[in-house]
Amino acid sequence: MLLPALLCAGLSLMAIPLGAAERTDPETAPRAAASAASGTQQALQQGLLDVRWRVKELLGSPLGAAAGGARAPHLVLDAAHLRLSGSGGCNRLMGNFALEGQRIQFKRVLTTMMSCPQGMAQERSLIEVLGQVQRWHIEDRVLMLMNWQQQVLVKLQRD
Repeated sequence: MLLPALLCAGLSLMAIPLGAAERTDPETAPRAAASAASGTQQALQQGLLDVRWRVKELLGSPLGAAAGGARAPHLVLDAAHLRLSGSGGCNRLMGNFALEGQRIQFKRVLTTMMSCPQGMAQERSLIEVLGQVQRWHIEDRVLMLMNWQQQVLVKLQRD
Protein backbone atom coordinates (compact mmCIF):
# COMPACT_ATOMS: atom_id res chain seq x y z
CA MET A 1 0.00 0.00 0.00
CA LEU A 2 2.95 2.33 0.65
CA LEU A 3 4.43 1.75 -2.80
CA PRO A 4 1.36 2.98 -4.79
CA ALA A 5 1.08 5.98 -2.49
CA LEU A 6 4.71 6.90 -3.10
CA LEU A 7 4.35 6.49 -6.84
CA CYS A 8 1.15 8.55 -6.91
CA ALA A 9 2.92 11.28 -4.95
CA GLY A 10 5.41 11.58 -7.79
CA LEU A 11 8.30 9.97 -5.97
CA SER A 12 10.31 7.42 -7.81
CA LEU A 13 11.85 4.38 -6.21
CA MET A 14 15.28 2.94 -6.77
CA ALA A 15 15.93 -0.75 -6.27
CA ILE A 16 19.36 -1.57 -4.94
CA PRO A 17 20.23 -5.26 -5.35
CA LEU A 18 21.88 -6.70 -2.29
CA GLY A 19 23.55 -10.09 -2.51
CA ALA A 20 22.86 -13.08 -4.69
CA ALA A 21 19.42 -14.21 -5.78
CA GLU A 22 17.71 -16.53 -3.35
CA ARG A 23 17.21 -20.15 -4.47
CA THR A 24 14.79 -22.52 -2.82
CA ASP A 25 15.28 -26.29 -2.87
CA PRO A 26 11.85 -27.99 -2.48
CA GLU A 27 13.32 -30.67 -0.21
CA THR A 28 14.99 -28.22 2.17
CA ALA A 29 12.24 -25.56 2.12
CA PRO A 30 10.45 -26.90 5.26
CA ARG A 31 13.74 -26.92 7.24
CA ALA A 32 14.59 -23.42 5.99
CA ALA A 33 11.15 -22.16 7.07
CA ALA A 34 11.55 -23.72 10.54
CA SER A 35 15.04 -22.26 10.86
CA ALA A 36 13.78 -18.80 9.85
CA ALA A 37 10.97 -19.05 12.41
CA SER A 38 13.40 -19.97 15.17
CA GLY A 39 15.75 -17.17 14.06
CA THR A 40 12.87 -14.70 14.27
CA GLN A 41 11.92 -15.98 17.73
CA GLN A 42 15.50 -15.60 18.98
CA ALA A 43 15.74 -12.10 17.50
CA LEU A 44 12.45 -11.11 19.18
CA GLN A 45 13.65 -12.41 22.54
CA GLN A 46 16.90 -10.45 22.27
CA GLY A 47 15.15 -7.22 21.24
CA LEU A 48 16.30 -6.95 17.62
CA LEU A 49 12.88 -6.74 16.00
CA ASP A 50 10.01 -4.27 16.13
CA VAL A 51 12.06 -1.42 17.58
CA ARG A 52 13.55 1.71 16.04
CA TRP A 53 17.35 1.59 15.69
CA ARG A 54 19.12 4.94 15.16
CA VAL A 55 22.35 4.69 13.13
CA LYS A 56 25.24 5.91 15.31
CA GLU A 57 28.33 4.72 13.38
CA LEU A 58 28.99 3.69 9.82
CA LEU A 59 32.25 1.87 9.05
CA GLY A 60 33.74 3.14 12.32
CA SER A 61 32.84 6.81 11.75
CA PRO A 62 30.26 8.47 13.99
CA LEU A 63 27.24 9.95 12.22
CA GLY A 64 26.41 13.54 13.01
CA ALA A 65 22.98 14.97 13.65
CA ALA A 66 20.57 15.12 10.73
CA ALA A 67 21.15 18.29 8.74
CA GLY A 68 18.60 20.75 7.46
CA GLY A 69 15.41 18.95 8.33
CA ALA A 70 16.68 15.57 7.18
CA ARG A 71 15.48 12.48 9.00
CA ALA A 72 17.93 10.83 11.36
CA PRO A 73 19.18 7.63 9.69
CA HIS A 74 17.36 4.72 11.30
CA LEU A 75 16.10 1.18 10.68
CA VAL A 76 13.08 -0.78 11.88
CA LEU A 77 12.99 -4.57 11.39
CA ASP A 78 9.40 -5.85 11.29
CA ALA A 79 9.09 -9.32 12.84
CA ALA A 80 5.73 -10.24 11.32
CA HIS A 81 6.72 -9.67 7.69
CA LEU A 82 10.55 -9.69 7.83
CA ARG A 83 10.50 -6.21 6.31
CA LEU A 84 13.00 -3.41 6.70
CA SER A 85 11.87 0.21 6.85
CA GLY A 86 13.53 3.43 7.89
CA SER A 87 15.52 6.31 6.52
CA GLY A 88 19.00 6.81 5.16
CA GLY A 89 18.86 10.45 6.28
CA CYS A 90 17.17 11.84 3.19
CA ASN A 91 15.25 9.02 1.54
CA ARG A 92 12.96 6.38 2.96
CA LEU A 93 14.27 2.83 2.95
CA MET A 94 12.24 -0.33 2.59
CA GLY A 95 13.12 -3.91 1.83
CA ASN A 96 13.35 -7.48 3.12
CA PHE A 97 15.68 -9.35 5.42
CA ALA A 98 16.28 -12.97 6.38
CA LEU A 99 17.20 -14.26 9.84
CA GLU A 100 18.77 -17.50 10.95
CA GLY A 101 20.14 -17.39 14.49
CA GLN A 102 22.72 -14.59 14.61
CA ARG A 103 22.80 -14.42 10.83
CA ILE A 104 20.97 -11.61 9.02
CA GLN A 105 20.91 -10.66 5.36
CA PHE A 106 19.24 -7.69 3.76
CA LYS A 107 17.82 -8.95 0.48
CA ARG A 108 16.60 -5.99 -1.52
CA VAL A 109 16.40 -2.40 -0.41
CA LEU A 110 14.28 0.21 -2.19
CA THR A 111 14.66 3.91 -1.58
CA THR A 112 12.78 6.98 -2.64
CA MET A 113 14.84 9.16 -4.97
CA MET A 114 14.70 12.58 -3.35
CA SER A 115 17.74 14.80 -3.55
CA CYS A 116 18.97 16.43 -0.37
CA PRO A 117 21.57 19.17 -0.06
CA GLN A 118 23.60 17.15 2.46
CA GLY A 119 24.10 13.53 3.46
CA MET A 120 23.58 11.79 0.11
CA ALA A 121 27.04 10.14 0.13
CA GLN A 122 26.48 8.91 3.69
CA GLU A 123 23.09 7.50 2.70
CA ARG A 124 24.51 5.66 -0.33
CA SER A 125 27.27 4.25 1.86
CA LEU A 126 24.74 2.97 4.41
CA ILE A 127 22.74 1.21 1.70
CA GLU A 128 25.87 -0.38 0.22
CA VAL A 129 27.06 -1.53 3.64
CA LEU A 130 23.70 -3.19 4.36
CA GLY A 131 24.47 -5.49 1.43
CA GLN A 132 27.63 -6.68 3.22
CA VAL A 133 25.98 -7.43 6.57
CA GLN A 134 25.95 -11.11 7.58
CA ARG A 135 25.61 -11.14 11.38
CA TRP A 136 24.06 -9.18 14.21
CA HIS A 137 24.82 -8.78 17.92
CA ILE A 138 23.19 -6.65 20.63
CA GLU A 139 25.08 -5.39 23.65
CA ASP A 140 23.82 -2.69 26.06
CA ARG A 141 21.08 -1.40 23.71
CA VAL A 142 23.59 -1.19 20.85
CA LEU A 143 23.01 -3.25 17.72
CA MET A 144 26.11 -4.17 15.77
CA LEU A 145 25.72 -5.30 12.17
CA MET A 146 28.82 -7.20 11.09
CA ASN A 147 30.37 -9.05 8.19
CA TRP A 148 31.62 -12.67 8.35
CA GLN A 149 34.94 -11.55 9.81
CA GLN A 150 33.06 -10.02 12.78
CA GLN A 151 34.04 -6.52 11.63
CA VAL A 152 31.39 -4.05 12.82
CA LEU A 153 30.02 -2.26 9.77
CA VAL A 154 27.13 -0.37 11.38
CA LYS A 155 26.37 0.49 15.02
CA LEU A 156 22.82 1.43 15.92
CA GLN A 157 21.34 2.67 19.20
CA ARG A 158 17.90 1.58 20.34
CA ASP A 159 15.54 4.56 20.57
